[in-house]
Amino acid sequence: MISADAGPERNHPDYRALHDGYLVKPIALDALLGQLGSLLSVQWVYDGPGGEEGDEDTTFGLTELPCIEDLHRLQSLGQAGLTRSAHTALTEIESVTPAAQRFCAHLRQLIDNDQLTDFIAAIEKARTHAA
Repeated sequence: MISADAGPERNHPDYRALHDGYLVKPIALDALLGQLGSLLSVQWVYDGPGGEEGDEDTTFGLTELPCIEDLHRLQSLGQAGLTRSAHTALTEIESVTPAAQRFCAHLRQLIDNDQLTDFIAAIEKARTHAA
């Protein structure tokens, strides 16, 4: 059993013995899939629109990136698992920074494929590149 109970009893040794995993709410889908995958010895395979992994060029120039504040906001939304809010933010960014459309489309595809870990990593890579 995986529990998301945040009560103080979760630290009691008898309580922990009853559960195979523990996640904090709000539960990010990547974290849940990670727990389930490790407990069931499963490796998840993602296939989105675009075919094979690595088909799409995921290198972006500075002019294709949104401002650092928007990257920080997207990263925070991804870390919280707020995918609908991230979608909304991406739409807003595209309207303000049309040159970021390809970057936003890439992030949107990661969200749609439930690849939040890759979503966050792509943003961190962009933040490093933009700094």
